[in-house]
Amino acid sequence: DETFFGTVLRNTEFCTKHVNRNYMYLEFDRWESDIPAEQRDARKCMMKDSNHCGRSPMSLKLHDAPILEMSDDLFARKFTDDSAKDEIDRW
Repeated sequence: DETFFGTVLRNTEFCTKHVNRNYMYLEFDRWESDIPAEQRDARKCMMKDSNHCGRSPMSLKLHDAPILEMSDDLFARKFTDDSAKDEIDRW
């Protein structure tokens, strides 16, 4: 889990040495309310009014690989394109 190690460190004598940076590459493209209602994924929003939902990470694809490679991030999400995952595995 991406929060496990931070939680452990914050509760030890190393808490003053903890760097609050998760090295997670996320890119957001649009608000859920900008997507036509019939195309929205109901699982992404728990609000009674789906027009009040926030943003979800965009799906990274193979053409995003150079951006990921140049970043200082160790983790990324979310991938729906297997070719992007395969390329990253080759690094």
